This record gives sequence, structure tokens and C-alpha cells, in this order.
Amino acid sequence: MKTKRLLAAVLVLVFAFCACTVVLASSPRPSTATVTIISKGEFVLKNYEVVVSSDDFNDDALKAAHDAKYEGGSDKGYASATGDYGLYVKKLWGDESGAFGYTVNNKMSSGLSDKVGAGDSVVAYIYTDATTYSDKYTYFDVNKANVKGGEELTLTLSYIGYDENWNAVASPLKGATITVDGEKTEYKTDADGKVTLFLKGGKTYTVSASADSTIVPPLCVVTVAKSSSAVLYIVIAVMVVCGVAAVVVVSSKKKNK
Repeated sequence: MKTKRLLAAVLVLVFAFCACTVVLASSPRPSTATVTIISKGEFVLKNYEVVVSSDDFNDDALKAAHDAKYEGGSDKGYASATGDYGLYVKKLWGDESGAFGYTVNNKMSSGLSDKVGAGDSVVAYIYTDATTYSDKYTYFDVNKANVKGGEELTLTLSYIGYDENWNAVASPLKGATITVDGEKTEYKTDADGKVTLFLKGGKTYTVSASADSTIVPPLCVVTVAKSSSAVLYIVIAVMVVCGVAAVVVVSSKKKNK
């Protein structure tokens, strides 16, 4: 009798899990973009997801991020206005210096009226050098990555400069020191801006960089899965538990006969 109750309970849990899986699979996920905000070289918001529609702009994404994460919302921390060149940032993360820059997908924005859609990346920053705006905007080729345990990750670091006609030009950033969770490492970018990292599994890291010149730091949020050996140990442990459970069920059946 006890065995039947045990089996019935297991079946109920299996059916409940399947039902939840079907509901989750059939529920459409809203379209999102990520927002990163950097204040004088320090991250205050990293790859925060905001819901966007086909009618949203850079301004909408930044306002939504402040509403969600700035104390007091966008009423306290963010403001935009319309000037001679269109919509622009008036206040960013509570700062009213006017020394701001912003990009969409690592391309310098022409203004806050740039379109932002699903999968886009918005970065807004407050210059460290509020006089000559000498901070170089830098970025990795990806802003997030998932790596299997034991695997290496190769990133490419670039910066945005300007040609003689003030057109934005992307170039590799050589000799930058890679930081992991704010700590400097021995990793440095090569002449092509590339660097290959090895990070321990089972954790999510903030990967960035520092340089001899003043830069707007890049961001890549890296999630490293547990190593295959750790997964193997878990599988073995599950098999052992299942084996013990099977022995208990068989023994219970024999006693009931």
C-alpha cells in the first residue's frame, strides 16, 4: 500500500512538472534590450534588460532603466530635452554635468531618438574628463557570453576614435589590462585587441579592462558552467540515490507479500 502511494506521488510530481514546462514554453517572452550605465569609469548598471517595442527609442530604454533601478526612478535620476540637434540627455544617473555619451550597439548615437529594438545594447556614460571629453569609448565584440566549464573564451577589445572629418572609426585597443570582477589580471590584449581568458566554472563574472589612457570601460558578463567532472559527480550521485530508492521499493514489495 505504501509503495503504491509513493508511486502515485511521483507520478503527480512528473505531471505537474510537464504541465509547468508546457505553460512556460507557450508563454511568449517579451522583447528586451540591455542597458549599461557607466559613471566616470565605474559601472552603476550592467546589461539590465528593459522591455522594448518597435516604437521605442534610446530615450525610452534609458528612462525604463532609471525607473527600475535608480532610487526615486527617472523623475529623480534621468531627464531629456529637445535642443537644436534634437533630443538629448539632460540628466543621467542623477548627474547634471552634461558630460554624457551614449551608444546603441557600440555605435555613437546621433541622439536619443535612435531606434532601440529587441536584442539591442544601449550604453550611456558620464565622462571622467568633463572638460575635453578625452575618454575613449571601448567595447568587447560581445557584451555577454556563456562558456562551458574548462573552456577558454576569446574576446576582442576595440575603441572608437575619429578621423580628420570627425567620422567615428573603430580600432583594436592594444595592451589593455583585463579586469575580472574589478580586479586586474595578467591578461592583456594583443595588437589585434584580442585576449584569451580561462575562468573557473560555476560562476558569473564581470569582465572589463583598464588602459594607460582614460577609457570608458568595456563590459562582458561571462557565465561559466560547472566543469564536466563536477557534472559527472552530480550524475553519479543521482544514480546512487535512484539505486537506493529502487532497493527500498523492492524490499517494501517483498515485505507486503
